[in-house]
Amino acid sequence: MNKAEKPCERALVPSPGFSFRPHRHIMRQRIIESTMWKKHLLWRWALVLVVIVVIGGWLIYNAIRFPERSAYLAYDLASAKWQREYDMHYRRALSAAEEQGATPKLMALSAAGYPNDDNIPPESITNVDSELGRLIFVISSGPAMDDSISLIEWRVDLIQQDGHWQIEWAGERWVCGRDLFRWGWTTDRCS
Repeated sequence: MNKAEKPCERALVPSPGFSFRPHRHIMRQRIIESTMWKKHLLWRWALVLVVIVVIGGWLIYNAIRFPERSAYLAYDLASAKWQREYDMHYRRALSAAEEQGATPKLMALSAAGYPNDDNIPPESITNVDSELGRLIFVISSGPAMDDSISLIEWRVDLIQQDGHWQIEWAGERWVCGRDLFRWGWTTDRCS
């Protein structure tokens, strides 16, 4: 190099066997930078997945757990009409299951109108809460004969007094089948 020549003014001419590959520390930095965005993206997707799982779990929990009484249309247990219908279903159920006798499950089914005239059993009957002297049954049925209702669910609360089970509270709710603007369970009239 001439003393008159400055290093930056000199043309870069590769010598034989020389390649323009960057130094090792520059290569490592490029590799780290190229994987950092992947790690950052992976953390974002992991966070989105956690949020989806938490929200999905919350939705499933709310769908599975039994709702409060306020979510149902309460029956007027003191009315003569309800008493007649319950007595009819209860006597029919007792005659069909004489070996069992009067069980809380049989009482809950009778309160929900089973056995019905079509002899179609409910899809499920679940004891969702049982304490000493108290039972809560949720009974679910598929599509009704009326196509405006796609699902029906009853909740029957039983208490034990003097060694006998009695219906403390009963109610029902349903899912409308033809209503486009109403989703989920309701106690309002279906169209």
